[in-house]
Amino acid sequence: MRIATIKSVIWFLIIMLIAFAFPLQVLLLSPLPSLFPYLLVMLILILDVFTGSRFFSWNIKKPLDLFITIYVILVLFQTSWQTIFDFVSLDACIRAIVIYLLPVFFYIYFRNGLTEKEIRSILFSVALCGLIIGCYFYYESILKLFLGQLTEYSIKAHEYTIAVSDLSLEEANPARIGVNYRGMGLLEKHAASAAWIIFGCFAALSLLPRRAIFKRVVVLSIYGTMILFGLNFTGIFGFTLLVFLIEFDGYYVLHGIIYRKNILKLIFAFSIVMLILIVNFFLLSFESIEIIQRIFTTQFDIISGNITLRDDNLSFFEGFLHELFAYHENIYKFPLAIILGQGFAKGFAVYSIGGDYGFVETLHTFGLPLFISITFGLISLILKAIHQIFYFDKINENYSRYMKFALSISIYILFSEIHYSIWRMKSVLPILFIAMSIFSYYSFKRVPDETEKT
Repeated sequence: MRIATIKSVIWFLIIMLIAFAFPLQVLLLSPLPSLFPYLLVMLILILDVFTGSRFFSWNIKKPLDLFITIYVILVLFQTSWQTIFDFVSLDACIRAIVIYLLPVFFYIYFRNGLTEKEIRSILFSVALCGLIIGCYFYYESILKLFLGQLTEYSIKAHEYTIAVSDLSLEEANPARIGVNYRGMGLLEKHAASAAWIIFGCFAALSLLPRRAIFKRVVVLSIYGTMILFGLNFTGIFGFTLLVFLIEFDGYYVLHGIIYRKNILKLIFAFSIVMLILIVNFFLLSFESIEIIQRIFTTQFDIISGNITLRDDNLSFFEGFLHELFAYHENIYKFPLAIILGQGFAKGFAVYSIGGDYGFVETLHTFGLPLFISITFGLISLILKAIHQIFYFDKINENYSRYMKFALSISIYILFSEIHYSIWRMKSVLPILFIAMSIFSYYSFKRVPDETEKT
């Protein structure tokens, strides 16, 4: 078996282990499975050393390399001084390094070269993981919402979460084991499960040629139905936005160009989704329609401010503005945080992480200068990628599809900051760095080179 094939198989397994690290932790009652993907990354690096098949380089004159260098230095500096002065435990320091630094290896590896076999293996694995996660999300939601039952995994995952968080049973969030409530999925949070369904959908689309319209519509319909039944509303809106921008060429529409085939695809996809929904409602009973309608109504009431969940009775958006404008008050607790941020380790925070305002959490994590730089840098990267896709659409369909996958990851993670901050999740951050490496590698490509054909 050739080394290239072996590495492709290993990359497939690495992505599977990234996606299913949390379920493995639950089943083994240990945090160690989160390290399994990186052991396989080390194996690939060893193979490269012995075969001399890859040359590693770094250039801080490139914006992405520079930002990631600053990011690595910031994580190391923050976790080091907080641990040295006993603000955080050594265990919290190690966890922060594992979660926030180890994923950087994906960027370092792939920015120096992506073979066709490697990227297709990764995309296939992401698509398969998204499908499995979506199927479970759908299954769990049906059980909880319409049948009032819990899966055995939901109970074990809830117990494991309590065990590792040092929370009492009363303090823990009961959403995962609450019947008549949306499912949480296989992963640590429902936001992570929804994100992986979306990642899987666009990975699958990246493997299909644009002319395979029927297959692409079927993929959209299947993953879209799973997102819909998962009832993660950030996921639903984000998925809709991505489908418009990327699959239905919304970036062309913004330039006043509308293709007839996209209108037909939209009608076809909508028809399939409606057919799937009708079959589901018929099998489950039409009371399920009322349940879903009630949940949608509740969510829209929360968004509009008709229902408030905060102690101060502020609406969601009022609460967002309140938290944002309270930034200066939080900074008084640790003034250097305005430049350095509050850091990444659990135990030292001027603003708690894990709430409803991801944008505000990320601001406190990175500090104002780096937060502004990263936000506008990512937006600039997205806009550049869209222009690059215009070019690739004409000369190389594979490049275009791979860039669209990276684009979908970046846009969705940025969009999610409106509500939940998902970039910091250990099942998401490695995928973000892979997307960044795709941007870095393909940003100046013109024609296929020989290394990609191996």
